[in-house]
Amino acid sequence: MVNVFVDTQVFIQKNFDFSNELFKRLIDAVEDDLISVYLTEVVKKEIESKIHGNVYETVNNSQKKFIKEAKILRNLEEYKNIFNIANALDCISDSLIKQFEQFLGDVDAVIIPIDDISPTLIFEKYFRAEPPFSNKKKDEFPDAFSLIAIQRWAETEGEGVSIISNDQDLKCFCDNIEKLSFEPSLESFFNSLTKNDSYNHKFIVSVYDANYEIMQENVLKSIEKHEFRLSNEDGDVNKVSINDVELDEDPYIIEIEKDEGIATIAFNAVISLHAEVSYIDYASSPYDKEEGRYLFHHTEEAVVEDVVVLPIIMKIEYQDHDKHEIRIIDLVLNEDEFIDIEIENSYDYR
Repeated sequence: MVNVFVDTQVFIQKNFDFSNELFKRLIDAVEDDLISVYLTEVVKKEIESKIHGNVYETVNNSQKKFIKEAKILRNLEEYKNIFNIANALDCISDSLIKQFEQFLGDVDAVIIPIDDISPTLIFEKYFRAEPPFSNKKKDEFPDAFSLIAIQRWAETEGEGVSIISNDQDLKCFCDNIEKLSFEPSLESFFNSLTKNDSYNHKFIVSVYDANYEIMQENVLKSIEKHEFRLSNEDGDVNKVSINDVELDEDPYIIEIEKDEGIATIAFNAVISLHAEVSYIDYASSPYDKEEGRYLFHHTEEAVVEDVVVLPIIMKIEYQDHDKHEIRIIDLVLNEDEFIDIEIENSYDYR
């Protein structure tokens, strides 16, 4: 049984989406008695705070802009609820936190207390800039309490713990503690877990290598059907051409279902693209200060050449002892989110 501590950063990176394939794999791994999941009270409260803050800052700020610019939709009954979101932020926040609590229940998470952690010990690390503090980053008090609590639990129980986070200061802390190991992502952790079955892990890697072009072709087809959006301008992506698709040389093996001949793998696709976009040029759009609005929007067109890294999760059916025979069962591209394109040297003149 492997003990796992999941850092707040992992939940933020996955946008608190507990239907994410990797969160579901955590639940499966607990049910299969492969892992035990641990959090600290600090991390639990921090995640709840982040969810609440995202709802009130991100949603509320977006809502204000939307209400101002799309007020004509008030005339349509089916859209009226959109304008009342600001009155439902508490309910939205509570619902999302309940999803988090449901996830904690699904993984049977153990919450490690921090009551007996001495603040003196934490401040000593702070003033010495010892991990998880550093000279450049000295505000890691929540991490410090969590890590000391996990370290003490591991040493008391005589158990090892895998710390999942992409925070390098946490890695530095783990490097000095015998009972703690560091994994930079959920993908990396599951890859380490499946390596316990060395033969099958190596075989799936060889399946990936042998079918690289087939997977590349399927990723390309999925990208061509996917939706793109401008991330740093108000505008539209009108046309996209993919120049090249390169897949990671080494995939993460997330899960191997030997009896069914099914494997789940994760890797990145690096795509180079040519995009034709149009966007609002606020600098050239006449603005009426008395009415507080633009009289009309001047639109510019541009061509974007960009390189984008997209995470892929792929489920394949394979044949034992024949690495050249596969069937792609499922492919999740960019966690089902839009593919963002940026216009370089973009400025917001509003």
